[in-house]
Amino acid sequence: MKQKQETVIIILGLAAFLVVVVLVLIGISRMAGQGYVGMIKVEGLILEDRAIIKQLHKFGDQPAVKAIVLHMNTPGGTLASAQSISKEIQLLRRQGKPVVVSMAEVCASAGYYIACSTDRIFANPASITGSLGVILRYPEAGGLMQKLGLRMEVVKSGEFKDIGDFARRLNKPEKKILQAMLDDLHEQFVEMVLDARGDKIAQTMAAAQKINLTDLHPEEVKKHLGRLADGRVFTGRQALHLGLVDKLGNLDDAVLSAAFLGKIRGRPKVIQEREPNLMRRLLQSAQNGHKGILGTILGLEYGFWLEHLLESTP
Repeated sequence: MKQKQETVIIILGLAAFLVVVVLVLIGISRMAGQGYVGMIKVEGLILEDRAIIKQLHKFGDQPAVKAIVLHMNTPGGTLASAQSISKEIQLLRRQGKPVVVSMAEVCASAGYYIACSTDRIFANPASITGSLGVILRYPEAGGLMQKLGLRMEVVKSGEFKDIGDFARRLNKPEKKILQAMLDDLHEQFVEMVLDARGDKIAQTMAAAQKINLTDLHPEEVKKHLGRLADGRVFTGRQALHLGLVDKLGNLDDAVLSAAFLGKIRGRPKVIQEREPNLMRRLLQSAQNGHKGILGTILGLEYGFWLEHLLESTP
């Protein structure tokens, strides 16, 4: 009798387990059948690429996410980080997952570089964009140190090893080296914009000059972009007239556009990485090497265990 009861309990347990598995599979299939737009916020200076690329990979690996929107509010950042993020965006697009940008208050410099790698760029009429180019600046405190009776003793392996030393002014050869470096970075920036937006810029030029697009030489477009890429900024409306953005609209417009490109029927659902709680922020601060409150107390630096702890923190 007891053995029969145990057998019945085992059978009921297996049945319940199978029901749960079926329900989970049904839920997954329904989710895969629906269309989601993944939202990624890009805010502040772009000084590293890891966090944004991580989110791009996350949405790229989810079949239910049919398109991605970058909501950008950034004055710029480093060109290398922008190039790295742009490369990941282009990979997603080649895999058939469209990416759309929505400019908030500002999306300039390296932020605009990233925007150029997407399928469509939306800007509010009053959004600030542009600032195409690169800049290098640092304080020079030689005069102050001299007044204080301080000087820097330098032992170096090469003539230009201490280039950019704040304790003295740049000499002519050093300025020439740094200017050549900035010129190359600027050229990379312009080439990217020309490759991504050249056709749109040409269309606006032809319309403004009231000529056929075929009558416009590519070199003219390049020179025109070169004049625009002198660091000046534009409103969203000005950028539209120049071919630097595709449409005027807000975040909702960008989401609907992404849904259309991703072939999502009806009004799409938007998913995004949730905002970190206080504990996660403290841990992230420690992980980033700034330590913060928790890091100061515990002396936390980089470590695999911290990475795993971050991943498991809700």
